Amino acid sequence: MKKSFLFSILLGIIIPSIGICQSCDNVTSTVSGLGSDVWYTAIKIKIDNNSTDKVVKSVILTADTTKVNGDGSVLSWNKDYKHSHKTGGDETIIEVTLPKPIEPKNSLELIGGLNLQGKAIVAGDLAINFTTDNVEPPKPHIKSDTLRVGYLTTWGTASLKEAAEHGYNIIVIAFGRIDENSGKVDLQFCDTKFSDTKKFTTEVDEIKTDYGVKKVQLSFGGEGDYNTFFKKSLSATKLRPAVEPHVVAEKLVEFINEHHMDGIDFDLEINFDSDYLVELIEDLKEQKEDICITSAPQVNEGYGKLYFISHNHDQIFNAAIEKGYFDYIFAQLYNTAHYKIPETDFDQKDPEFISAFFNYAIANNLFPPDTLLVTGEPAGKDGGGVGTIYYDRQEKPQPIDTQKVWDKVEEQVEILKGKPGFGGVMTWSIDVDKAENWGFSKTVFKAFDAQRATGKHL
Repeated sequence: MKKSFLFSILLGIIIPSIGICQSCDNVTSTVSGLGSDVWYTAIKIKIDNNSTDKVVKSVILTADTTKVNGDGSVLSWNKDYKHSHKTGGDETIIEVTLPKPIEPKNSLELIGGLNLQGKAIVAGDLAINFTTDNVEPPKPHIKSDTLRVGYLTTWGTASLKEAAEHGYNIIVIAFGRIDENSGKVDLQFCDTKFSDTKKFTTEVDEIKTDYGVKKVQLSFGGEGDYNTFFKKSLSATKLRPAVEPHVVAEKLVEFINEHHMDGIDFDLEINFDSDYLVELIEDLKEQKEDICITSAPQVNEGYGKLYFISHNHDQIFNAAIEKGYFDYIFAQLYNTAHYKIPETDFDQKDPEFISAFFNYAIANNLFPPDTLLVTGEPAGKDGGGVGTIYYDRQEKPQPIDTQKVWDKVEEQVEILKGKPGFGGVMTWSIDVDKAENWGFSKTVFKAFDAQRATGKHL
């Protein structure tokens, strides 16, 4: 069933230029009296042909919902109608489908740019019709959290207890190594740091009891020769292991249960069969109902849009993200600093990229409402390359004062904390943080001081 709401707008004032379209005749007005609790899915524009004697070539509309919804969002539509507009008789009708349903409630400010052949718009020429298809209102994002996530390497010097003492409440062990071996699944920690299972499980239990650590995850990942996820089994043309997902899931669940861990983190920086990943996660959830599943994608850009990737432009996480299979997404907001967030001047060398990307991800539905997005940055200049916030923009990038960078990151967390969908902050790595005399955690975690889990933190 489809409902329509028609509102005529008398546009008595012609605005020569408002920066919407240089070649357009620009108009602005406010639509009032919109239905409350109604989600609108389209805008229909009617041009009075009798009074204007013109042909519509294209339309650009910007709807500013800031005053209505209080979310600071601006929704834009831009479509060329040279070949698709309907004209003839008394009216030209253009219908623009909104990129997502909106609920303007009482009023909606419209700024329209019409590229016309003929004379300028005059009063009474334009009518706006908002329509809805009785769509289900978008589900709101779940409340925020104060996660302080760090990757603890199997080769570094930092310990589980040191990580907990310095405020980390999700500790991700990097890495486990898994592969096929004569038709079976071979699974173990990389290196020997945690080879003493009894000592490891005792420490895991203690940091959860004494320091309020929420989760200890086992991560698989790395790029190229450093990949720890079926490295021997995969190639450029073979993206799926031969062993069935449910067999892998059984081995993973057995391993994390034995080591008192809580779940699996996919820090994959390779191309991989996304369907296999979905099947594996489904099997993990079936075999262990309370398992925590996380991912650590990077971000890239294409055709003016940003998206999560594993490597280059490989979007292997998308299918699992859309299904809501990840409890937390630990977004790596570094290493791909060649693009800017649309409609901003921020790239990954700017601390402001952190909040700008979170807002972009929310506005463009990059992750579902039941998932929390955790923003990630290196703990210091040794935690990433020159395409990070720790280096300047010279031809030969030079390091920036590290403390100033940490202060800027803490400011970004202050901006985002409490926003629905924001889960907290992630860093690579706890070992780098230790080498920096724990400067990252001492500075950035101040944003969460009021919510620290126990009195034992610094």
